Amino acid sequence: MIVVKNQNPDGTITDFTPDQFFEVGIDSGNAYGTILSQGDTSQYFARRPQPLQFIAVDSISADSEIVGVRVGWEQEVPCSTVPGVKENSGQNRKAGGTTVDANLKNTSINPPAKKVNILPVHRKSVSDAPNFSSGYYGIGYEVIKPHIILLGETKYYYATPDPHNSGNLIIKETKTEPPALGDGGIASAKFNDPVAAGGSEKNPVYWEYKWPKYDGTQFQQMEKLPDGMIRLVGRYWEQGKTFKTKLTAHTSDGRSGSIVIEVKKPGALLTAGQSPSYDPALDIRNAHISIDSLCIRWGGQYGIPPQLLKSEILREAHVENQSVWPTYRYEPWQDLRSRADTWASSYMSQPYWVTGTGTPNPMGVGTAVPTSHQNVRPILSFSQQNAYPNTPTRIGDYVADNYKSYYQGVGLSKDFNALGAPDQVRLYWYALVKKYRSMYKINPSQAVAFANADMKDFLRANYAQWAQTRKGASYGFLQVLYTTAIMSYCGYPQDNTNAPENLDDENNHFPIACKFIKHNVVKVLSKTKNNYDIGKWQLGFEETFREGYVYYNQGSGYGSIVLTNARMFDPSN
Repeated sequence: MIVVKNQNPDGTITDFTPDQFFEVGIDSGNAYGTILSQGDTSQYFARRPQPLQFIAVDSISADSEIVGVRVGWEQEVPCSTVPGVKENSGQNRKAGGTTVDANLKNTSINPPAKKVNILPVHRKSVSDAPNFSSGYYGIGYEVIKPHIILLGETKYYYATPDPHNSGNLIIKETKTEPPALGDGGIASAKFNDPVAAGGSEKNPVYWEYKWPKYDGTQFQQMEKLPDGMIRLVGRYWEQGKTFKTKLTAHTSDGRSGSIVIEVKKPGALLTAGQSPSYDPALDIRNAHISIDSLCIRWGGQYGIPPQLLKSEILREAHVENQSVWPTYRYEPWQDLRSRADTWASSYMSQPYWVTGTGTPNPMGVGTAVPTSHQNVRPILSFSQQNAYPNTPTRIGDYVADNYKSYYQGVGLSKDFNALGAPDQVRLYWYALVKKYRSMYKINPSQAVAFANADMKDFLRANYAQWAQTRKGASYGFLQVLYTTAIMSYCGYPQDNTNAPENLDDENNHFPIACKFIKHNVVKVLSKTKNNYDIGKWQLGFEETFREGYVYYNQGSGYGSIVLTNARMFDPSN
């Protein structure tokens, strides 16, 4: 706030009346901000009352910059020729050996004839600039760079002495890892827990005294921060809302300092040098969408770093031509397990339970399998016309027809169990490998061909149940099972109208996937008695998410892979 006071001839300072008008302008450092008055912003105002406010830009790269501001006060003068008035020609009229600074516009009304003292909130160094015309008082502002943290971004903060005020602390930030106190950093300084500020409906940051250690890009473990430092992560952001937090540091000798930090929307989720971006995509309506925008929108609403969502998409979704695609995947082995679980009776009931050929509703009661969805991957080998199976098929037939989707590895080193296949499938494959290589001594390429053919016959013969290609499938960029989506903590309606396949619509899919991720993180936090919206999780931020991902996908090292790949997608502007 620029506070203008009247300096009287005897040296005393008094307030101006509320109806007093001023001429105010930025004399130097114009790139660092503007003046706000009555809802308008400008570098210069000819005639405005108080309050006047200096608004710093977000893009200041240094920790601070100097901005020169000058203010003039209108008052009646007895003469017709006064310093700094422009005639109709627009040229400066000289008086008393002074010339108005051309960088500041002139007013057509009576010009300033007295000095005006400016008492700003900012730290300041006051000086009469020699090129200011008579009647102006100049002041140098030290404009502090606005404190910003991007959604998903990590910053480390520490306190230093304030050279202008021995009772204050200045809080500074760094992104360097491993974190270390900067010059003048006070190791004995302590931080209060950050609190919501500036009208925020919730505290928008996570905070802790640990940092994530990576070996290159591979996440390793959480490490303790150096004394005197705190870590903040931008966690919440939504369009049209303000998300600010207040961070306060103090020392045992009574010094303290605070800053307000605003969580801002990233411009992109892409680490410098990373290519491809995996951002542009097509949805099921053949419309162009931004994966970054979706991750930012929904991650910001549910407190999940958007780069983790994007990393998980890269792990879960079909990748083709350097883009990710809406994805459908029938889960045959999960389908089998669901029939034997405690909720089997619910699973094996309508709607959407495939009853097979020759029945009144072969693909289940409820909304029919949609045929209008586009861009769903992978294209199924048994149907080039539809995104999803729309006729009944057997489990074994489906797996055999889409064979390459249900194992990992190559040649004779295939691993069926890695994708959840029953033990008998894994053991039968090992028996085939032994048969063709050890017993028959067939060369590897022929052995692979014979073993694959035998395995497909085995699958068709032993898994003849109707495949639940609707209820027993996962959908969307983040591959959420329909049976997960209808759980109470995810909230997808279980009725005859909301078809499972509509989970491939990103507007349905993203909030449900985020609710599921949050549910899993909360499950981990419940073991350590931590709160999702409060910092200082016992395991640390990344380690808690890594543990939570175990409930999302039980594949070996899944959480570590998500955290590692997220390093490709750092929030940036």
